[in-house]
Amino acid sequence: HFLKSTLHLDEDIIKKDLKVFYQSVFDKERKDTNLFRGNIIITFNDYIINLENYSYFDKNCLRRSMTYFMDLFSTMFENEEEKDNLKKVIQINVVKNVEDEEFDKYSEEYIISDRNNNRIMPEHFRVKYYIADKIEKEENNNDDELRWIKFISAESKEERIEIAKGDELLMEMNNWLEEFTNNEYNIKRYGEWSEWLAEEKGKKIAI
Repeated sequence: HFLKSTLHLDEDIIKKDLKVFYQSVFDKERKDTNLFRGNIIITFNDYIINLENYSYFDKNCLRRSMTYFMDLFSTMFENEEEKDNLKKVIQINVVKNVEDEEFDKYSEEYIISDRNNNRIMPEHFRVKYYIADKIEKEENNNDDELRWIKFISAESKEERIEIAKGDELLMEMNNWLEEFTNNEYNIKRYGEWSEWLAEEKGKKIAI
């Protein structure tokens, strides 16, 4: 439902061969000082979707998110069979505390087009940014797209409950989040990872 609301695609297209890949920042094999982020990749039909979430966003983060996107796009060339059947790649970013004055609307979308005649190339390249700070101020809570972004960017249990009220899917999602975040195993993993991250940051400062 989230993808249907944000990408405005038909539900039957999204459900075709739908797969979700998530690699947590908690995974020990990913403990690299240059990779403090979880990866969420969704594939369906002929699409690859990358979901990103930023609690702070400036021009450096903008360049970084574009780099992640291009890296994902380029991986299709690693397989000879896929070179003639390239998928459409879309990155969805939910960002807060934006330090970039160019983001003056609650959503921005980047595509490839011809500068001279505005001809838009096929949708093989699409990057979307949702500015949560601005969306939170929108009073229209009947818009599925805005409501999902508000829910994802909420910073407290109380906020999520208020946003989800009356929406069966969001209420179910909120229950799942509560179970996930209060799971003893996940709490322990997060504590261990936070300690390791603090140590790594300390090493960088010492260098």
